[in-house]
Amino acid sequence: MEGTAALRAAGLPAQFQRQLVMPMLDGGRLAGVLLVADAARPYDDDDRRHVEHIADAATKLLRRRRSDAEIVTAMDHMERVMFGAIEALAQLAETQDACKSGRARRVGDYAAGIGTALGLPGHTVRGLRVAGQLIDVGMLQIPRELLWRPGVLSASEFELVKTHAERGFEVMRAVEFPWPVAEAVRQHHERLDGSGYPRGLKGEEILLEARIVAVADAVEAMLSPRPHRPALTLAACLDELQSQAGRRYDARVVKACVKLLRDGQVAAVPVQHEGEAPAGQRIA
Repeated sequence: MEGTAALRAAGLPAQFQRQLVMPMLDGGRLAGVLLVADAARPYDDDDRRHVEHIADAATKLLRRRRSDAEIVTAMDHMERVMFGAIEALAQLAETQDACKSGRARRVGDYAAGIGTALGLPGHTVRGLRVAGQLIDVGMLQIPRELLWRPGVLSASEFELVKTHAERGFEVMRAVEFPWPVAEAVRQHHERLDGSGYPRGLKGEEILLEARIVAVADAVEAMLSPRPHRPALTLAACLDELQSQAGRRYDARVVKACVKLLRDGQVAAVPVQHEGEAPAGQRIA
């Protein structure tokens, strides 16, 4: 009765006058059954050979599809491992500075949001999020006592801190990311007018990814408190960005970021409305 019901459920007649059944074996395991039925004449050996060839071809197709599915599953797993490792490394870098908890995630969110607003492909946006999370990896090689000490850094101390961009590049260049993460880390403090570091690049010499991460980094820094100055208001942050558009920062990137912040499409850190720091100390 169960067999009859199954046939009817599949849209087949409950009974066959003639039938030929061929098992579909995959490495000795039964992968399925090929049923041929109700021919006008009895099935002969040629029919059996033909059905056997069809069953073999169908088994190979099923095996290939299963293999493809297993590859996709393995790739998904490796991607989760990669992003987990990235997040762990970013959090480790944050431990160098007690004032920057959650900074890596915020910079990554800002960078990805800007990339999306610019209409960049999803693959590129994912790379922006990764690069944004990793910009401070080089800080792991900067003495913690220097980063934790309150007050403004001396000129020589600031020069040491500035080496984090090149140090981060040296760490990340060994990882074969599908995005220019290492170069974005290296260039995220470069500025359009050539006033940035470590190489004083100008304009189009700077990767688009680095120009985007630079704005994301600046926004996060301005909207977050630091030991030597309080956080800016959102309005002051936007004014600072727009005043430097086309000079220090890419104008298109600034425009996209300003719209994101005004529309509240990316989560900003809490900002204060009093005690705003002077312009010269806005960006850490």
